[in-house]
Formats: sequence, C-alpha cells, structure tokens
Amino acid sequence: INNLKATELVFLPLNATSTLQSCDQGIIQNLKVHYRSAMLLKLDGHMDADLISDAISR
Repeated sequence: INNLKATELVFLPLNATSTLQSCDQGIIQNLKVHYRSAMLLKLDGHMDADLISDAISR
C-alpha cells in the first residue's frame, strides 16, 4: 500500500450508516485483497531469503 498515491486511509466508526457501508463495501474489499497480496509477497520474499541463507550456511 506504500506505493499508492493520493490515497488516504480513514477508519470509520463501527456503527456507520448502512448507506455508507454499502458504498464502501467494494472499496474495502479491494483494499483487503491488495493488502493480503502485498503481505503474502512480503512473507514469501522473507521465507525465500531465509531458505537461501540456510542453504549457504550449510
């Protein structure tokens, strides 16, 4: 999410109106998908680096 320009993350109260929630549902779902993707790529990179360093140290 660091590479997004002109994006502001705002946390809304839990009891936001249903109108707001339905409008934002697609945006929130899209944000979750991109966040999870970025986290998995980051974790995969760390695991690959650990495997390489373990193989080198043997």
